[in-house]
Amino acid sequence: MRAINAVGLVACSLATTLPMLVSARVLQGVGAALTFACGPAIATALGGEGRRAEMLSFHAMVIAIGSAAGPLVGGMLVDLWGWPAVFWARAPLPLAALLLSSAMSPLSQAPPRGGMDWLNGMLVVLAMAGAGSTLGFAAGTATPLVALLAAVAIVAWWVQGQRSAAPVLDPAHFRQTEFTVLNLSTIAINLVAFAVLLIAPYYLVRMVGLSNRDAGLVLSLPFFGMLAGAWLVPRLTTSLNAGRLAFAGLCSVAVMQGAIGALEATSPMALIMAAFGLHGMGLGVFQVAAATIVTGTLPLEQRGVAGSLGIVMRTIGVVAGAFVLATLFDTMSGTDAVGERERIEAGVAAFKATFIYSSLALAIFILATLAWPRTWHWELDDAARR
Repeated sequence: MRAINAVGLVACSLATTLPMLVSARVLQGVGAALTFACGPAIATALGGEGRRAEMLSFHAMVIAIGSAAGPLVGGMLVDLWGWPAVFWARAPLPLAALLLSSAMSPLSQAPPRGGMDWLNGMLVVLAMAGAGSTLGFAAGTATPLVALLAAVAIVAWWVQGQRSAAPVLDPAHFRQTEFTVLNLSTIAINLVAFAVLLIAPYYLVRMVGLSNRDAGLVLSLPFFGMLAGAWLVPRLTTSLNAGRLAFAGLCSVAVMQGAIGALEATSPMALIMAAFGLHGMGLGVFQVAAATIVTGTLPLEQRGVAGSLGIVMRTIGVVAGAFVLATLFDTMSGTDAVGERERIEAGVAAFKATFIYSSLALAIFILATLAWPRTWHWELDDAARR
């Protein structure tokens, strides 16, 4: 998987046409997805069940560091050597990781019970892709035929999984209402939080008047907040269980989403930075706590599937956020403004409305989850017993 990622990065840097670049990005995406999916499984296997939250926290912290450093380093690479440098400069990293992994001790991972159900595995992949395709149809980017095939794949996985002796992903887990609500919460929080990357740059540059560089620094703060949130989770589990931590992270994002929407052009920079940083901290707390629950719910031999499930839920949330938030922003900004000043004022009003309305929507979702209160009472060791 690291070799696939490296090859994809080199291919991206050598691309001379858009189709070549897109094809290379697909290859790179496959390698990156394999790495992200296996990451939680490897981390928990290295640390053992007793250190599950700690290892998942460390895994999330490393991702947050990379996400925070990426825009800054990427901008420097583009300034120095042009856009291909963003890709070829990263190729040595997965190759180095591949070499270092050879020094790791073999993981004591439990083998699948009754062997691998390849049919169920393929249906899981199709069902997860189908969930995204169904969303694409709702957003107008997929055809009715694609949406129909996606629905068939989801139904086929559900039916076959209930008959399989050793399914890769057992549909029975989703008959646990709390487990389903938790995964829906992952979609919801990522849908709302994506507004920071999608719309906040407009606010920082056009409303506050920051330079692109300074705006990039502010936009890195949510990732540093995620780093802090991920670090906090295993340290807070002595007084709070994983479910309550996930709930606290969800509520924090809803509150800070509204706080960002309430910012004004004259707001102190310290207040702006705090709002963005705390927003990321809430997201980091939720992600690690939710990952702890999901990985603990699935059997040991399905930890890779647990990682994939988390990625798919986050991706669905981000894709949905890109469509929903952009549509809301465009609707609120209107098309009547003709002058530059009027357009800026309309954009500022749309920015504030988008953040406040999405905050309220997440708050309503949170209140709805309280109909299943056990969702937020998972203990770190409860998941394996449910």
